[in-house]
Amino acid sequence: TSKTTLSQFCSTVDTLWGSDRVLRSLQYGLKALACSPELGEETRVLSATFSSAFSQARYVNRIYGIFDGTEGLLYDVPKGPVVERTCKLLVHGIGGVGYHILENTALIIMIIRRCDPNKIPAVREWLIRNGLWDRADDLDALAQWCWLVEALGKLVLAWRKYSELSRDLKQSRERGDGAEEERVLSERALVVLDMVKLVTDLYGAVHFGSMVNNRPGVCNPRLVGILGLIGSMAQFVVRYRKQA
Repeated sequence: TSKTTLSQFCSTVDTLWGSDRVLRSLQYGLKALACSPELGEETRVLSATFSSAFSQARYVNRIYGIFDGTEGLLYDVPKGPVVERTCKLLVHGIGGVGYHILENTALIIMIIRRCDPNKIPAVREWLIRNGLWDRADDLDALAQWCWLVEALGKLVLAWRKYSELSRDLKQSRERGDGAEEERVLSERALVVLDMVKLVTDLYGAVHFGSMVNNRPGVCNPRLVGILGLIGSMAQFVVRYRKQA
């Protein structure tokens, strides 16, 4: 019913990751518009400004990522296949802890840079002495390579899960278990959506990771926006379905 659908949608966006998928969809959708020469200049400028604002808003959603990564390292690295253990170490260690240390440091520097430098001379001098005053964007770009490693690790884990579910599906069909077959098909569809998002992440990570020393990204920016929107919507559907 419409009431159930609305309730499920609200319960999804009320979660940290659900709301982040909405902001991410807006960020990348507007980025695609900002890079569309068919549109007028005013529309493109507004789209770029709002896209940047939504991107910065998402920093706050990810500020607890270091703790998530640490928890994953402590409790989510199983005793099992070497491939699975290695992927989870990369996902939680580099993608969780490493990525968020770099990104959170960049965020702190960005906030400090909004102050009048004449009113924070000691902090400014310390940042300059350590070569950090104007390096927020470079730290953020470096974080994107951690994102790339995380996406690759998660993609391997998702493919292993997809293969496992495919075997389960075959067995349920052989047994004639219709209910189990339906459950496995539904779960496998969510894994496919996760994989779609992860593949789009690879393209975005390479693009943003190359933006060091004020260089432009190496990939087509409009395509980055389109793929980011597709990946965001795919994972929102996953979050939405899991709230049922």
